[in-house]
Amino acid sequence: MDNSYKIIPTNLPILTIIPEHCPFCNHDISLNCVFSCQSKTGRVYVFLCPRTECQAVFFTRWDNGKVMTYPAEANMNEISAKIATISPNFYEIYRQSNLAENSGLNMICGMGYRRAAEFLVKDYLVTFGNLGKSKEEIYKMSFSSAINKLPDQQLIDISKASSWLGNDETHTFKKWSDYDVQNLKSFIQSLVAYTVFKMNAGIANQLIHSKDNQ
Repeated sequence: MDNSYKIIPTNLPILTIIPEHCPFCNHDISLNCVFSCQSKTGRVYVFLCPRTECQAVFFTRWDNGKVMTYPAEANMNEISAKIATISPNFYEIYRQSNLAENSGLNMICGMGYRRAAEFLVKDYLVTFGNLGKSKEEIYKMSFSSAINKLPDQQLIDISKASSWLGNDETHTFKKWSDYDVQNLKSFIQSLVAYTVFKMNAGIANQLIHSKDNQ
C-alpha cells in the first residue's frame, strides 16, 4: 500500500483512509474530509486541502483492499531525480507513465515505460558513450542499435530485456508472458542506478584530481 496514507480503524465495515498530503500542492497537512459515501466494494472520500494557496478538491477510494486517489500521483521515489540532468525526457515520460499506472491505466503505461527506457539509453550514450556522434545521430538510431553501443555486457542485457518487455506492451500477443510491467520498471530502475553511478563517479574523479593539483 502507498506509504502516503495512514489507515485508521473505525466501526465501518472497512477502514477509513486519510491521505497525509495533498496531491496538488504536495504539502503534508491535515486534510478536511467534506463528503463520503459507501460503494458496493468500498467507500469513497472527498477531501479539501485547507491551505489558502491551494484549496484543491480530490477524492480517495478504498476498493477491494486497494487505495486509489484521483487525480492520481506519480510515485517518483523509486527514481533518482539526478537522472533528469542527464535525460529530462526520460524523467518526464517515466513520470507520466507512472501517473497513468497509478490512475489504473495499466493497459497503456507499459508503452510509456518502454519509450522512457529508449530515451535513457540514448541519453546515456550522448553523455558517456564517446561515439563521436551528435545527439541527433544517436537519437536516430534504432533502440536495438543504441543498446549494442553500450560499453558493458550487463548494461546491454538489462537494456535489451527492457526493450523486449517494453515491446511486449505494444503488441496484441505477449511473447514474455511470465514477465510484466513491474519487471520492466525494475530493469529501468537498474539502468537509472547505473547512470547515476556514472555521474557520481565522474564527480568523484573531478574532486580527486582537483585535490591532486592543489
